[in-house]
Amino acid sequence: MFTDFFKDATFKPAHAITPVYLFKLFNQSGLTVYVTNYGARLVGIFAPSKNGKFKDIILGYPALNTYITDPFYMGAAIGRYANRIAYGKFNLNNQTFQLTINSGKHHLHGGWQGFHNVVWNVVESSDSHVVMEHFSPAGSENYPGNLRTRLLFSLSDNNDLQVQFKAETDQSTPINFTMHPYFNLTGAGSVTCLQHLLYINADTYIPVSSKLIPIGTPEVVSGTPFDFTKEKKIGKEINAFNSQLKFGNGYDHSFVLNTQCNSNVLAARVVDSVSGRVLELFTNQPALQLYTGNFLNNQVVGKGNHIYNKHSAFCLEPQKYPNSPNEPDFPDTVIHPNQEYEWLCRYRFSVM
Repeated sequence: MFTDFFKDATFKPAHAITPVYLFKLFNQSGLTVYVTNYGARLVGIFAPSKNGKFKDIILGYPALNTYITDPFYMGAAIGRYANRIAYGKFNLNNQTFQLTINSGKHHLHGGWQGFHNVVWNVVESSDSHVVMEHFSPAGSENYPGNLRTRLLFSLSDNNDLQVQFKAETDQSTPINFTMHPYFNLTGAGSVTCLQHLLYINADTYIPVSSKLIPIGTPEVVSGTPFDFTKEKKIGKEINAFNSQLKFGNGYDHSFVLNTQCNSNVLAARVVDSVSGRVLELFTNQPALQLYTGNFLNNQVVGKGNHIYNKHSAFCLEPQKYPNSPNEPDFPDTVIHPNQEYEWLCRYRFSVM
């Protein structure tokens, strides 16, 4: 339903006319993934249910122009810095950098022209993979350093969708990548994701202010609505009397993973008992942002004319800690010349 439109579409950035394509990845099991090079976005994942019925399980739009005006980062690659940097400001090598401000008084998801809002150059593609590149020049959104990023989407026959960023810079700069697909395992357009069962391999999470900026060291999840160390429904405690849930209008928090950045250790699992679909996530990142579609509203019209309401999808975003450039006790997010940065996430799809 996307192919004809995307195939012939072009989007004109400031410097050139760059073709926008839609890529269809598929495997022997029938799992099908659609990717576009506008924002390096995942725009469709058709996965089977326990009855063998295939449905699209990520939210998105039916046309390119809607992605261009999308305020929700639907399915997008996120960079240079995922999540928030307080007041868009940080110090590095005795120099203060003032980034663009695009979320209240803060910098969010790389700014106005982040990875989500540019056309990536396609390097190669096949039925099972696509490779894209993006060059972010020094001064883009006021970040230091020329940054070259390569992104791989790869689908295996055992229903693993692997996403891998690699990046290098000619000047020290903070980076923090992620992917931003909105999942509903019952099917995109279903009313809610709150009945999904969620497990997160994390004993602590990062509390935030009312503006969603970290306010201190990670806190234990035990005894709080943030405890997903044992599988429970996403919505079980989402309306609990809790200041953190009030600030986020639901879950919008980073969980510190117990995986030690080992991409072979399960970071999270989601089960939909209605369809039987299961999503498992593996990553080499230290944290996982859980977002429960808190700011979706009934004015968001998606694929198939579905209305996307609050809590109609969830996001699991592997990343580093938010606002790390301003938090000396958080792990460093700066990469340097002659140092390659790698971000890896593997989404594994199955049925129960």
